Amino acid sequence: MVWGARGIVGRRAGRLTVRLRGDGCENCARCGNQDQVAYPQRAVPKVRKRKVAFWAGAGVMVLSGILILVSSFFPWMSGFFGVLSISGMDLVTNEQIRIDNLFVDYGDGYPIFGGLTSLILGLLVTLLAVVMLAARAKWPAGLALLFCLVSLGIAVTNLSSILRMPDDTGIMSAGSGLYVLILFSFLGVTSSIMALSG
Repeated sequence: MVWGARGIVGRRAGRLTVRLRGDGCENCARCGNQDQVAYPQRAVPKVRKRKVAFWAGAGVMVLSGILILVSSFFPWMSGFFGVLSISGMDLVTNEQIRIDNLFVDYGDGYPIFGGLTSLILGLLVTLLAVVMLAARAKWPAGLALLFCLVSLGIAVTNLSSILRMPDDTGIMSAGSGLYVLILFSFLGVTSSIMALSG
């Protein structure tokens, strides 16, 4: 117990006690008032506050990742008014038309990427967006931006190859799946930038 300017300061059962001077103290003739106990304060964890741009970007990124993934099963090449169509996954699984490896083929000098690439990229973008929302962190947006740029490059490359490659029938064209892939890859890029700015 130590005397201070205003009273006695001591410790009792792990607690800091302060006895103020006064009259009528039951414990000490020189002290007056009852003990005033100072309990240690708990540190309040700081909650990260994000702007509306962060939440909007993360939400659009989830949608973009899902549509990038789903576009792998949409037609990437079509003909006969859409009756004959080849999806991105057909280029990987169909034995008659599948590419040389699981990811890309350079047949006739025109690079064609298979649907497995967009499937993996879409899954990664979706997972990163979920991590962003759960952890309220910006770093997943940087990785998602990179993956969406790769996805956009793949879609534009496939579209360019399909439009330029020779077609004996003259009826094959780019399918709706490629346009979905291009659209949501671009939205993924813009939403990643939004999330980073928020």
